[in-house]
Amino acid sequence: MDYEGWTKEALIKRLRGLEQAKAATTLEPQATDTQQRKKRRATEFDFGRFPQRKVALKFSYFGWPYHGLARQGDALGSEDKRQIESQYPTVEGELFRALAHCKLIDSEATCGYSRCGRTDRG
Repeated sequence: MDYEGWTKEALIKRLRGLEQAKAATTLEPQATDTQQRKKRRATEFDFGRFPQRKVALKFSYFGWPYHGLARQGDALGSEDKRQIESQYPTVEGELFRALAHCKLIDSEATCGYSRCGRTDRG
C-alpha cells in the first residue's frame, strides 16, 4: 500500500482498525519458560532411570558460619532435627541439602555416605 497520499485522519483510522484486528485475534498469553519449568518440577524424580556410582568429594570450608562438620545423626526426631539444624547449621547438613536439591542423592540413608576429616587448628 502507498500511504504517502493518505490524510492524517485516514492513517489514524487504519492504525486503529489494525489494532482492533490484532486484539481480536490475540490468543491467551502463553506460559513463560519459568512457568513451564515449575510444571515439570511437580513430577517426581525417578532415580531408577539413571545409572548410579560412588564418587569422592574433597572440599574445604571456612567454619565460622557453621557449628561443626558432622550432623548429629538420628539422635532426634525429624521435626526436632530440622528445627535445630536451621538454628545451628553444619557443613554436612548444607552438603546434603545441596546434593539433594541437585538430585545427586535420593537421601542420606541410601547414598552410602561416609566421612573423614581433619582440623588444622593452632
